[in-house]
Amino acid sequence: MNIKEILKNQTNGRKVMTAKIKEMKLNEKFRDKFFEEVLKNHPTKCLNNLEYLVVRNRPPYNQKSLYFKVKDEEEDDISYVMSIKNFFGKFSHKKNKLADITYAFRNSIWNTKRQYYFLKNTNDKLLSCCEDCGKFGRHHIDHFKMPFKKILSDFLKIEELDFEKIEVEEIENSQSFVDIKLKEKWIEFHDEKATFKLLCSHCNLSKGSYGF
Repeated sequence: MNIKEILKNQTNGRKVMTAKIKEMKLNEKFRDKFFEEVLKNHPTKCLNNLEYLVVRNRPPYNQKSLYFKVKDEEEDDISYVMSIKNFFGKFSHKKNKLADITYAFRNSIWNTKRQYYFLKNTNDKLLSCCEDCGKFGRHHIDHFKMPFKKILSDFLKIEELDFEKIEVEEIENSQSFVDIKLKEKWIEFHDEKATFKLLCSHCNLSKGSYGF
């Protein structure tokens, strides 16, 4: 099996894997030569003595994700995106670390003021009207006028933090701060500054970062 011919490039490879995972049944264990050939390129996880693969909803966002189980170890999630990046020589440990720190900041405010606004303004099926064009559907929450990047930049400046030196760890499939007090400060700062809008994909993309 020529994986490179199937994936073609990093962008197409992600599309191929995403499409295949969408077709998989949740929580059904399986073995698949194609998946395994891709995943063996993961930069930090090893599939030696693999028992099975399985697709599960991955918290906190409940998106379909791949998990694997090897002999004598607990089941663990594995990123096909990182595997494809590494296969094409595009994976960077430094960039991955910075992404983990960014995820920690985003994950920390997922269930605070943002979630309250979302639930308050959607129906029991989590559907709403776009606050710009009125289109009804499942929409994105936009940081209105003051984007997430601006709030984060101001927080780092006020707290005199070096972004690259912030310590994070993976807890329950999500990146979190090692320093709990830092997490609490960030949530308080973010929720004081943030205002939101529920927008459809088109309106959300049109806003960009409000010039930031």
